[in-house]
Amino acid sequence: MRFLFERLDPAPFDLKAAVRSQVECIVAARSYGSDAFAREFGMPSVVELGAADRPVLVAYAARLAQMVARYEPRLRDARVTVEGGASAAMPYVLVITGILGADDERQRFSFPLSEGVLT
Repeated sequence: MRFLFERLDPAPFDLKAAVRSQVECIVAARSYGSDAFAREFGMPSVVELGAADRPVLVAYAARLAQMVARYEPRLRDARVTVEGGASAAMPYVLVITGILGADDERQRFSFPLSEGVLT
């Protein structure tokens, strides 16, 4: 399934890249204003919450999983986990997993959110 602007793009369609881009947009968007949709869509900055605080990241991951389930229907059974990072500066990394494609073309999908997306 392609979203509207994806259908307008004549370039070859890459479902994995499209889903990854949409999840990154959810993470990068911030909730502002008094409109119900504006308050609900988006995520707080992990840097402001505490990127090195595992309990805070677990709560953030749970909220992000809800947002992905609501706003990215192409990724089914979406899960967000907190895993060990590769450096002291980023001791944890969020990993998004789920299933892409129709029943006859199902494939597991997994990617870590990069540090640049979370700031």
